[in-house]
Amino acid sequence: MKYNIGDKLYKNGFMCYLEYEIIGIREYKDNITYEAKCLSCTHGYKCKVLLCQTGGKLEFAGMIDPYDDGQHYSHNMEGYYYKTLEGAKKARLQTLVSEKKKLIEDFQKRLKEEEKRLFELQDALSLVKDAK
Repeated sequence: MKYNIGDKLYKNGFMCYLEYEIIGIREYKDNITYEAKCLSCTHGYKCKVLLCQTGGKLEFAGMIDPYDDGQHYSHNMEGYYYKTLEGAKKARLQTLVSEKKKLIEDFQKRLKEEEKRLFELQDALSLVKDAK
């Protein structure tokens, strides 16, 4: 997918959604990278990021800003940049559903292990003669 200057992008941030605007395009022989400004930043300036396309999806490639104040963390979080806010929300919800399924799977495995231990203890208890 090709993007244009002025296009909006959205990304899952930490407990929020971040909005970006494409402000530059760098075309190379083999690929295209995009410069985007974070419209959601409220810390004194709007961060600028460099995005690359991998497998048709946009992902973080680096910070354009010369500042070294740790702001890159919000922009470099796991995940892709989406053309719509709904796309970002759907991706986040899919991730949460997958995480919950894994958590439930882990709990079920742990429950089976604990039930096995319980049965072993009950068997051991049944072998102990009453002490009077």
